[in-house]
Amino acid sequence: MGGGFHLHLHKKKAEKQSIFSEDVLDDLAISSPLRKVPALQKLILCIAATVIAVLSPVIWLPLFVLITMIFASLVLAKVPVKIYLSLLTIPLAFGLTGAVVLLFVNGVGDRRLHVLCFARRRRDARPSRQLALRRARRGGRRRARGD
Repeated sequence: MGGGFHLHLHKKKAEKQSIFSEDVLDDLAISSPLRKVPALQKLILCIAATVIAVLSPVIWLPLFVLITMIFASLVLAKVPVKIYLSLLTIPLAFGLTGAVVLLFVNGVGDRRLHVLCFARRRRDARPSRQLALRRARRGGRRRARGD
C-alpha cells in the first residue's frame, strides 16, 4: 500500500474543522477555483504585490493591494469569510505583539517609555548624531551625574 497524496474532501460537511486542523488549507486549496491557474502566475502576482506595497511612498497603494488580495481570497478563491478571518488571527496577533514591543523599545514621539523591568534607562532620547556632536564639542567628556 503506497502512501502519497490523498484528498481530504471525503469528510462530511457537518464535521466541524478547526483552523489548526492539518488539512484545512489543503481542503481550501483543492476546492478553490484558482487551482487551475498556473502556480508561476500566482507566484509572480504575489511577489509583484509585495514589492509594490513595500516600496510605495504613499499609503493608499499598499491599502489598494490589501483590498485587492482580500477580494482575490474571498471572491475569486471562494474562501469562506469565517475561515479567512480565523486564519488571519495568527498573523494579526504576531503583528500586534511586535507593535507593543516596539512601543516599549522605541517610545512614541519625543518621550520615551520607561519600564521598570528594563535594567537600563535611556538618559537621552535625541538621535545619536546630535549626541556625538555635543560630546565632540565638550572634548569627549561625559556629563557628571549631577548635571
